[in-house]
Amino acid sequence: MNHITRTLFFLAVSFILIPFSGCSDDDAVVTPTPTNNTEVTFTVNGGAYSNKSFTIQGNSAAVYDPNEKLTGITFAGKEGTKNISCTIGWGGTSTGTRSWGTNNPHDSASVEFMDDTYIYSSEQGTLTITEFGSVGGYVKGTFSGSFSLFLSGQTVTVTNGKFTAKRIM
Repeated sequence: MNHITRTLFFLAVSFILIPFSGCSDDDAVVTPTPTNNTEVTFTVNGGAYSNKSFTIQGNSAAVYDPNEKLTGITFAGKEGTKNISCTIGWGGTSTGTRSWGTNNPHDSASVEFMDDTYIYSSEQGTLTITEFGSVGGYVKGTFSGSFSLFLSGQTVTVTNGKFTAKRIM
């Protein structure tokens, strides 16, 4: 997925995370209540993580932009005391498997995740869309592959990625 699209996805994630960022450690921790049976789960190996499983429930949105012909999903929540988010994007609305790293954003996919400390972007791997519902329905799929740490390029492996998000556009 091209750089501009990734930047727009991360801006969307930032706006979702703003409500979480104002709390200091001595404030009450607000845990988002899962809604609409939406979640993303994945396991990270490498770098600062050793078989670390992440789950983000509830706060998500799946959006299709008919002008750009791109779909994006953003998940945001808490992992312990850390803010965490995951953004998934690809071209089109069809089910099927897409590979990461092609130069055409309409034929590729991108997955990025971040916590308070790290931002990782997909380098090589696959995204499989198993369901693409109409507005109000669900978008479901799986992903796995290698991800690189922003700025340093350190690589981690993500496995067992699975998501369900409610489509709002």
